[in-house]
Amino acid sequence: MGQILADMTRLLNYLSLGAIPLRGFENYMNLDEIIHLKEYQKEWGSDYLIERELLRCSFPENSIIDIQHIGSTSVKGMYAKPVIDIMIGLKSLEIDQETDQKLFKSGYRGFGEEGVAGKLYYRKRECKSINLSIVHWEDEIWGDNIVIRDYLQVHEHEILKYSNIKKEIYLKGHKTLLAYSKEKAEFMNDLLQRAKSWDRSLMNRKRKI
Repeated sequence: MGQILADMTRLLNYLSLGAIPLRGFENYMNLDEIIHLKEYQKEWGSDYLIERELLRCSFPENSIIDIQHIGSTSVKGMYAKPVIDIMIGLKSLEIDQETDQKLFKSGYRGFGEEGVAGKLYYRKRECKSINLSIVHWEDEIWGDNIVIRDYLQVHEHEILKYSNIKKEIYLKGHKTLLAYSKEKAEFMNDLLQRAKSWDRSLMNRKRKI
């Protein structure tokens, strides 16, 4: 689920049309990696909390509005790639050289916007695997990731359905990140629409109370 729909959908559109983004395409290819799936691990939550505090030290004081654990590792009971997805919402989507160097020294490799405006992507592949998305706090990317996570956390049937789809895709031989993500992109788009519909309904009920 991870760094979700807009970036993967845009990438898949480019690939299906035979077009190349003006920038970032080479980073998409660099993003590809062998993946595997695991049952939910309770330590994923504590891994996130530890990394969150380390990340706070890399950013200027008061630049961060919020940090959230997103993606499948944030949903109890979900099969997932054992990679912690973290999203940082900034007041302004700017990373100065000092911050970038601190992230690098912490083990993160930067991929820039990876062809998707509005999100800076870093990842770490050391003792713990981390995906880091840095966005403007009020952007749609922030909201989409949060609403999918929150929706899944309270809908067990969706957790089961999504987990089964992941396992089916993996067992069919789609064991690299881009191939795996492409196969589940349609489901993810549908899931986002269900999550948004649920969120609107929830907000309407709250307004009536």
